[in-house]
This record gives sequence, C-alpha cells and structure tokens, in this order.
Amino acid sequence: MKIAERIVEITNKLEIPFIFKGSYRKANRSRLDSFAGIGDEKALKILKKVSDTFGVPTVTDIHSAEEAAMAAESMKFAVNKVRETGNDQVVLTDRGNMFGYQDMIVDYRGIPVMQENNCPVVLDITHSLQQPNQAGGVTGGRPELIETVAKAGIAVGADGIFIETHPDPANAKSDGANMLQLDYLEDLLTKLVAIRKTINQF
Repeated sequence: MKIAERIVEITNKLEIPFIFKGSYRKANRSRLDSFAGIGDEKALKILKKVSDTFGVPTVTDIHSAEEAAMAAESMKFAVNKVRETGNDQVVLTDRGNMFGYQDMIVDYRGIPVMQENNCPVVLDITHSLQQPNQAGGVTGGRPELIETVAKAGIAVGADGIFIETHPDPANAKSDGANMLQLDYLEDLLTKLVAIRKTINQF
C-alpha cells in the first residue's frame, strides 16, 4: 500500500496514466525455498484494496488455467467495467529476449513491429534486465541499466513502461536484483516525460 501510494503521488504529479501490477503468487521459482506468496486469497484482497483506495486499475497474472476462476472472481468487476465501455483493445508487452542462458536483451526493433498490430506496446524494463539461472539459483539483474533501457524504449516510441520498484530492493521478497529503488522513480519518470515530449515534436 505504501508503494502504491507513493507511485500514485508521482504519476499524478507528472500526469502519467498508471496501472498497478502485483503478482498474487510468484510461480516458476528457480528454487523450492524461494518466496512464492502470502496466500492467494489474501494477496488478491490486497490488490483490490489498492484499486479501491487509490482509484487506479490493478492487474495480476496467472500461470495455469486452474487459477483463472479464482483470479477472475476477484477481477470480474474490473473486467465488466472495461467490457461495458466497448473496449476490446489489446496491449502487448516486450520483456526482452533470452540471449544464451544468463542474460535478457531488448531488441528495440520489436516495438514498432508489434505496434503494426494497431495496439499499444509496453516495454517491461526490469524483467528485460533479469539474469536468470545464476549460480546461487536465484535470478540476478542489472538495475544500474534501468534508466538506459527506459530512455531508449521511450525514444523509439514505446507506449508505456513496466517497472518493478521497492523502497529496499535488497530485501524484496522476489526479483529484488533487478528492481528500481522507489526513491529514484520520480527522477526517472520526469526524464522519460521530457523525452516523450521531445519525441512528440518530430
């Protein structure tokens, strides 16, 4: 809730549309002892609380057909709201491409190619900087490159960005190795807004 509150403050200030994404369960962990969640129903209730408290859309992910019914129960009102507007648009996400076994690479040519489908394309900044299959069995990352990848994505015309952020990435329960520290978010988004405004002039 604290993270959502801060992001809402920043995005309202910068007039950036914001969707809060949170995983109610972390599937596909490399190690059996990795953090997987706090309980599905409890986590889904928290996501709903974020939406209700801050008035922002929320989204989560599922990993099997069996999970769809439970997740849909919590999301049905949001889904109905979208459908009632007549909106059937799709948003595509570029999460980078695996290069070898331990590095993700963003091929920026993919953004305009995906946009040819007449739908917005979001560049997933932090996942595209993951380094899976590290020696310790935990995914690593390159958070120092978040700003570089984000700037390039906006410069080539990505319609949106996805960034994982946390006040203390070193102690995040999942994916901390490639997260942006929350204190750095406003500065980064301010720069990206300036880049977008410049690009829109041409």
